[in-house]
Parts: sequence; structure tokens; C-alpha cells
Amino acid sequence: MGLFSLVTEKQKWLMFALVVLAPAITLIARGFVWGADSFAFMSVACGKPFVNDIGHPFFAQLVPLFGCNFVLIVGVMTFFYGIGLLGLWVFGNRVLKKNGYMLPFVVGSLTPLFFLEALRFENQLFGFSLAFVGLGLFTIYLELRDLYVDE
Repeated sequence: MGLFSLVTEKQKWLMFALVVLAPAITLIARGFVWGADSFAFMSVACGKPFVNDIGHPFFAQLVPLFGCNFVLIVGVMTFFYGIGLLGLWVFGNRVLKKNGYMLPFVVGSLTPLFFLEALRFENQLFGFSLAFVGLGLFTIYLELRDLYVDE
């Protein structure tokens, strides 16, 4: 019986919520986005771009919709961060089984890559989130495929 076998479902969801909110709290405490490219995207969002092309046509059309509302931007970034970690939760529970719920905690807090991307207002956060959701949906598909395949 390991240490993590004593964790209840309620405690798992509370830990998940804390990991999801960590970048948002960091950004609100800092008062602005982090990273050099983030300033370019923020300038486009505020309607005063200092670069002519941010290089991503879809994202370039999406960014001005935010306006210069920092709280809205943090909310959207937190939403995508949470959705990405939720995709990892599904993947972990389906593939790693017993301790699969630990995967989003490790990726979201112990490895710096995804956490640091959650602090940057850039397109990588959206890409990682969509990839993790896709991974979770793929594992659901693999599980359901076995239920409906006639052999």
C-alpha cells in the first residue's frame, strides 16, 4: 500500500485545481505576461503591433479578439492549461491505470516546460493543450474500439 493509495477522489481534484491555478496566480501576481514573444502577441492584442507579422495566421486573427484585457487573457490561458492537463488525466487513467492521476501533476508542476508555456501568451500553449486533449481522446477511442470490434 503506497502513499498515494490513501489519496481520496476529492483530494485528487483539489490537487488538480491547485496545479491548474498556479500559472494564473503567478501571472496575476506578476501583473503581465512572461517571455519576449508574449510582448509581441500582447502588442497585437492591444492594437499596437510593433511587428508586422507574428507568423501564425490563425493566431494572428484570434489575438485581437482579446483586446487589452489582461484578466481575460489569463483566464483563456488558464482554461487551455486546464484542458491540456485534463487530457493528460484521461490519458494517465487509461494507460497508467492505478497512479495515472499523477501524470498531470508531474507534467503541470514538476516539469518546467508546460508550466512555463502557461505563463507565456503564445501559440505553444494552445498547441500543447490540443495535443494533450488529442492524446486523451485517442486513448478513449482505443478503449471503445475494443468494445465494438467484432472478431
